Amino acid sequence: MTARITLVANAVRDALNAEEGFSQEFTAEVRYRREKAVAELGNLDVGVFRFGESPTPEEDASGDRGGDEIEYTIEVAVRKKAKTDEEIEALVELCEEIRAFLSRRWLESVAGDVTGSGAGYDPIYDEGHIKSGVFFGLVTATFRGFEE
Repeated sequence: MTARITLVANAVRDALNAEEGFSQEFTAEVRYRREKAVAELGNLDVGVFRFGESPTPEEDASGDRGGDEIEYTIEVAVRKKAKTDEEIEALVELCEEIRAFLSRRWLESVAGDVTGSGAGYDPIYDEGHIKSGVFFGLVTATFRGFEE
């Protein structure tokens, strides 16, 4: 049996890979660690990470669902070697596109109803990376679903 947070991460990956409207082409991958050798970042790297899950205190007022509402947090890391302001700006724009795409996304491939309840991003997650010539932007998306 696969953990539901893994199903959510896989569904986010699949949705990102199916979308054709992003300004740059990439293939998102689900990973469990953020580390990737700098030498491997010549190509755009988009990693989807399972961050965690927690029950939310909200109650379902509709009365037609059983179980507690669960909140799932998924992080999407955008990384690439970048030397110029123009390259960095294009990657910041991609982070904005991914944030907007995930913000209210319904994940149909996950058991039960799971919908996006907002997303935020830090377009330059670590200034140390920029100084070393690597862009690292982080998009954090929250999804909610009912425990089955």
